Amino acid sequence: PAHARRIADAVALAKAEDPSLSTMTTSKLAQLASAAKGHREYQQMHPAKMTFQALRVAVNREFAELRDGLQAATEACGSNGAVAVLTWKHAECAVVVDFQASNALAERDAPLLKYSKGVSDSWGVVVDQARRPTDAELRRNSRARSAVLHVHRKAKGTRLSDLEAKAGAVLNWAPHILPVPAE
Repeated sequence: PAHARRIADAVALAKAEDPSLSTMTTSKLAQLASAAKGHREYQQMHPAKMTFQALRVAVNREFAELRDGLQAATEACGSNGAVAVLTWKHAECAVVVDFQASNALAERDAPLLKYSKGVSDSWGVVVDQARRPTDAELRRNSRARSAVLHVHRKAKGTRLSDLEAKAGAVLNWAPHILPVPAE
């Protein structure tokens, strides 16, 4: 976030000083991003790489598309159908884990089940343990080191989010309002 703020400031200052930069070239943006960050990352990559990646993610709505795709794939599954997603980046992983948590079914020992009266069953997901590559897989393909396989299965049951809403109403809790990650 600090680098992003500095890069945004550098772009805003450059545009204020030179109005012709309202249509900026990629090389000028890369130059501004590099100057704003002020140092090289620990990995050998151009300092502006993450800036262009963030722009691509925002313009293409990649996180929203991932959420929509997870929703559509899960809805298309029959009962006990599985959805498998392979992620490489932490941000992608976070979107998948958040989708799974938001749609998770209550387990038999869930404390919130005491508030299940009047909560109807609906579809939800049962989440398998996320899997990383084995040592043998990494020896065959070192680029797999960042991969995480996420699998969830569609099932009918009591969703935790429904139980949270019911318990919140009964206990007069303020609603949980979570910030939506920026696109």
